[in-house]
Order: sequence, then structure tokens, then C-alpha cells
Amino acid sequence: DLISPDNVDYKGAFREYYLSYFPSFGEIKMGKQIHAWGVTDVSSPIDILNPIDYYYLFTDTDETKIGRESISLNLYYGIPKNDIKIELILMPNHIVNNIPNNDPEFPITLPASVQNYQFLDVDNPIEYGASIQTSSDNMDWTFYYFSGYDRNFNLYGANVFSDESDVNTVTDTIFSYRKTEMYALSNVSFIGDATLRSDLAYFNTDAGSQSISDRAYYGQDPISEFLNFSNNIASSYFNISGQYYQYNIQLEYPLPFDIDF
Repeated sequence: DLISPDNVDYKGAFREYYLSYFPSFGEIKMGKQIHAWGVTDVSSPIDILNPIDYYYLFTDTDETKIGRESISLNLYYGIPKNDIKIELILMPNHIVNNIPNNDPEFPITLPASVQNYQFLDVDNPIEYGASIQTSSDNMDWTFYYFSGYDRNFNLYGANVFSDESDVNTVTDTIFSYRKTEMYALSNVSFIGDATLRSDLAYFNTDAGSQSISDRAYYGQDPISEFLNFSNNIASSYFNISGQYYQYNIQLEYPLPFDIDF
């Protein structure tokens, strides 16, 4: 109801808040931060540290990133131009993408609603990353490493339960967040008036080996509570581990009349 203010809830949140300290060797930042990895402007495969808020997917400004609690350390080396930069990042919690669910005002919806009890627990939610950048007169190289988890959930397996009379059955689908390692390389090259930017990332994802055969069924609907699906009669696992790579190449060139191509 856009007319009556009594039916509207307002919520405020900080996108970022952090403290910076600048010792002689670089910079230390602690707090809720938005990190930027990669050198291409749009859809860099390396820029995975912050989850995405899909509510802002169609906005004009870069509001999609969700800030996260983290500690970052930047070290500068090289004489006399500090042409080597090392970055270390530690993130104590695993944060997932915010995907609107059952919102009639949002054009994208999920095909099914996943309940919290259907997720496997993340064993060690700590995520960390590092990068090293070196610069020359007409070229920059950056190598990245990241260890963490996927931002979107994946299908892990399913259990089939029967009631106490072995007459009725129900399938309990189970989801997880894959363990992910990323190795990546970025390059920025200045060729005359042209600028060439490229990002290349290799991902190694592991579904894990948690057992689901001993999980109980936690369905909360009245039928499930009445029938008491307590007998696990079958378990299935899906192989969702994989290795893949992504890359992005961007070319910039100035044209007459202050036009950038």
C-alpha cells in the first residue's frame, strides 16, 4: 500500500563500514567491505569475493554487491616505484547470494522454495584469498588465489522416507554449497592508444563427502507430522564436483569527438 504509511516497513543497513590504518609497508582494513578483483569492468569471473543481491540486478549503478565482514592487508614492495603489491584477505563467514523468493514484484523467481533444513551445514565457513600484482611501463600482471564456497546452492542428493506403515513415501531433496578453489590471472596491456584488459579464472569445485543416509526427515507440513515419515528406505548422491574455467577480454580505444570505444 503506497498511500498509507502505516503499512510500510523501512529498514536501513550499511553497505560498508571499516577502519583503515596506513603503516609504512601498506594498508590494513577491518570491517564490512566490498572487494574488487579482476581488471575487466563488467562480469569479471575473478570478482567473486562479495555475494550478489539480485534485487538490484537491473539498476543503473553498481549496487549488486553485498558487503561482508573481512580483514584485508595490502603490502607494497619494489624500489623505487612500489611496483609489487601483495593483498591478503580473510573472511570469517560464508555469505550467499540474495535471490528474491516468491516476490510478485520481481521478474525472476526460483523454480522451487528450498527450506533451511534441506541444506547441509558448512564445515568450515572461513574463506580467504590472496593476490600479487606486478607492474611495468606498459603492462600489469596479477595472480589470484581464493579458497571458499559457492555463492549459490547446488543439488547434493536425496532421501526417500516411508511412514511407519510403509505405505506412503516422501522424497527429501538435499542441497549444499560446494567447496571452491580459484586460481586466476589478470593482465592490463597498453598498446599505443589502446588498452587491453583480460581476466582468466580456473575453478576447482568439490561437493564434499558428507553422509545423508542417517538424516531424519524434518518436513513441517501437517501431513508429514501426522504420517511420521521416519524410515529412510533409499539415499541417492549426485556428482556435482567439477572443474571449469571462465575468461573475459575487454578492449578500449579512444575515438574522435571524445568517444571511447
